[in-house]
Amino acid sequence: MKKWVCLPINLRNSVSVYDPFWCCWEPGIEKDWARPLPTHPSVVSEQDFFPFYRYRMEFEQFVPAFGEWLAGGKPVAMLVGIRSDESLNRFRTIASTAKKTYKGRKWTTKCGENVFNAYPIYDWRTEDDWIANARFGWEYNRLYDLYYKAGVGIHDMRICQPYGDDQRIGLDLFRVIEPETWAKVVNRVSGANYGNIYCGSKMLGYRKLQLPEGHTWKSYAKLLLQSLPRETAMNYRERFAKFIRYWRSTGSPVPDEFLEMLPECAEVTDQYSNRGAKDKRLVRFRTIPDRLDVKLESSRNAPTWRRMAACILKNDHLCKGLSFSQTSRQVERMKELKMKYGKL
Repeated sequence: MKKWVCLPINLRNSVSVYDPFWCCWEPGIEKDWARPLPTHPSVVSEQDFFPFYRYRMEFEQFVPAFGEWLAGGKPVAMLVGIRSDESLNRFRTIASTAKKTYKGRKWTTKCGENVFNAYPIYDWRTEDDWIANARFGWEYNRLYDLYYKAGVGIHDMRICQPYGDDQRIGLDLFRVIEPETWAKVVNRVSGANYGNIYCGSKMLGYRKLQLPEGHTWKSYAKLLLQSLPRETAMNYRERFAKFIRYWRSTGSPVPDEFLEMLPECAEVTDQYSNRGAKDKRLVRFRTIPDRLDVKLESSRNAPTWRRMAACILKNDHLCKGLSFSQTSRQVERMKELKMKYGKL
């Protein structure tokens, strides 16, 4: 059973403070689409085809729901082509001892009632990909050939929607490699040309964060909030307030090796977290520090105003840097804003 899903689904847009998501196959603007709807027999474009689908649901919400639908109450494996040498986070996905697996196989992860992600090439290196392609004559996306001709190294090639937090760094290549499509892209997605001009520069946060003279990270974060559009600033304020309340009231689990690095305003409780292996102490903060050791901040084991300012500087609308994800309410809110301001 093949399914080529062509439904209005929200995708991250990290190159605009006005429109933090863009919607693929958005109805009503067909004239602006980069290409027409495909006519292949496996295409699914009817919004009532999947019982779980919601208009403009996010891609990360669609995938696990699709897995459960496909499973139909029986175990199903979702093959994922990540490789652990690409990033530390991907390595931790495989190496984690707290996750549930399928029959003890470390290269699987339970992610739903009946759904398991399976990572069959988790231990491959980039060179292994291309050796296998050459040796076995597998089909592959020929866009990689254009990347190679453009001088992109095999370790830096990425093919996916180009407006995400990590993917935006290659937007200037999009213009070079597919010039025929570029004009449509600029008209289609808010901030696309801005991303093309400033990708990889200080404007989009690819640098060591620097604090302006005369500011603390707290005062700088508040200044940045004042400079944003009202709706965008409101989103950050709500998330920052929740982030602060969480660390002050609930507390967060912190591994033992970081406890000695915590400042005096941190309270190490006698309670243990009920998440994961349940072996980490809950830590609360009476006040939020301006900044701390970079190891504490990068491992997300302490709250700081620098982390909050970084979310704004990196255009991180979802505040993933503070361990947030998109809520269903935000999906509906974005839909309301689209309807309200769509004709301006």
